[in-house]
Amino acid sequence: ANALEARGPSALPLLRSARDEAPDEAHRARLEHVIAGIELAHPGGLMLAFTRGEARATELWLWQDGVETVLTADQAMELEPALSPDGLHLAYARTADHHDFGAHPIFVRTLATGAERELPRGRCPKWSPDGTRLAVIRDGGLTLHDLANDTERRLGGEFDQPSSLQWSSDGRFLAIDCGKEIVVADVAADRVHARISG
Repeated sequence: ANALEARGPSALPLLRSARDEAPDEAHRARLEHVIAGIELAHPGGLMLAFTRGEARATELWLWQDGVETVLTADQAMELEPALSPDGLHLAYARTADHHDFGAHPIFVRTLATGAERELPRGRCPKWSPDGTRLAVIRDGGLTLHDLANDTERRLGGEFDQPSSLQWSSDGRFLAIDCGKEIVVADVAADRVHARISG
């Protein structure tokens, strides 16, 4: 039990199985204690969302605590998965055409229920650190979608062919890869904070 506890959430499937097959109550109680300790230390466990499959039918997968689960099974391609910071939601893009490299419908899935909501077309969805907003590249610019209020706003500033983005850890800034430069946008002030060449 101590060796498994040191492994953290990846040991949970084995620990739960051992608990269910424990020969006596004392053994079961000890394993339950170890499981509870891991779950408290790692709320939400260890999770990874990824895509896997053929070019014409890439499916969406979730790895959680050592267990893989396929989330989609269709002829469409799921792309650019992004887990929310709390691990409760997954944003991703979907297209029926594997030759389509443009903007795609963005979906936000509630992992516990499988319920989905569709957002307008875009690329590269990225969660804010507090999980309340989703930044999406759309129409050559950047759009912030407030999921709690279901509102959107276009971020001010010029972005030349944005291709990817990253939030700062405090959620104040977004760094946008614009090919020949990185543009740092101040989200709160709604303006470009800096441009880094190269």
